[in-house]
Amino acid sequence: MTRAGSTLSIISRKKLKTLSLSNGEQGAYIRAICLIADQVVQNALLTGVNARIIENDLYTLRAVHNVAGLTSREVRIVSVTVTAPGKTVDGRVGVEIDFDDIKRQVESEFPSGGDILAYDLTVSIEVDNRQLKWLFPSLAVPIGEKRMFEGDPEFEPYLTVG
Repeated sequence: MTRAGSTLSIISRKKLKTLSLSNGEQGAYIRAICLIADQVVQNALLTGVNARIIENDLYTLRAVHNVAGLTSREVRIVSVTVTAPGKTVDGRVGVEIDFDDIKRQVESEFPSGGDILAYDLTVSIEVDNRQLKWLFPSLAVPIGEKRMFEGDPEFEPYLTVG
């Protein structure tokens, strides 16, 4: 394996063949593998934005794998902030929120027109003069109805106090 500039070259000694990946191809490969691994670990179907981003990444890598029929679409990422009434339960501050409803509203507000629409989401609440924010990157926005409270392991990585 060698690296020249931003190109990674993998050399097979047995077949005397070289595979070269540009910086963009390396990024596509890593992103696709990470998204696929996340879905496998969660035992979840590969759908929605993640599926379309993986298809884009595989399209970028088509010269490496030679699979036909993949397409590429423009990716648009928007930032969304939701301010919701919080509450205190058992001394913990949190909120009940329907992420599917937020997704429907975002898709209505920003029609995709065939592009891939992804969104970063900030959920902000204030209770008893305390403000909490959960910052979800576009590939980590939860789905379904959720109860998010400070200290919940599922949401703790996304929580900021401010």
